[in-house]
Amino acid sequence: MHALAPRPELVTRPGGAWHHLADGTPADEITAAISLLEDAARRVPAGQGARFDALRAALARADGCGDLPHALIHPDFVPANAVAAGASEGAGDGTVILDWAGTGWGPRLHSLGFLLWAAGRQSPRCVDAVMAGYRPHVEPRPEEIDRLAGAILARPLVLSSWSFATGRERLDDVAGRLASWTGDATAIAARARAALSAAPRPQAEQ
Repeated sequence: MHALAPRPELVTRPGGAWHHLADGTPADEITAAISLLEDAARRVPAGQGARFDALRAALARADGCGDLPHALIHPDFVPANAVAAGASEGAGDGTVILDWAGTGWGPRLHSLGFLLWAAGRQSPRCVDAVMAGYRPHVEPRPEEIDRLAGAILARPLVLSSWSFATGRERLDDVAGRLASWTGDATAIAARARAALSAAPRPQAEQ
């Protein structure tokens, strides 16, 4: 998807936002999550104001990647939305991607970041596989590589904030993993950068 030539006459819809929160770009998603979190401030347990403030500050710093290269992006391109398609189902062998809500024109790094997050939470080797499959089609720009960690962390921050704001998780649980998730995003970004040097460049650039 990210390698498709720009066709603004065919793809005019801004995309990339998680459809449970916003209709638009990743920046719109982050803005909606901040608003939802602020509305939930009244439910912060006594003595946990500092944890809430830390979560809100981290979300406010989340990188929507709006100034980076754009492409046609799927906002939720992760294993949970990929199903095997067997020949018996009439689709041939391979994988079918589901949940296209929110697809549109948006920053490709944000979409790649969430895929890397899902991959890295499984195994560092999965990060290698993502980059080995991605780079033959798209060559990330230096500014994208520099902001990988922020792009990887953005959606987990949104989901954690949404989980507390909607009563699905306790603030203690959400805020308690903030530091470890930040470290995980940094480690995944470092692994992805290392994998880039081993992956072949796009054929057009060779």
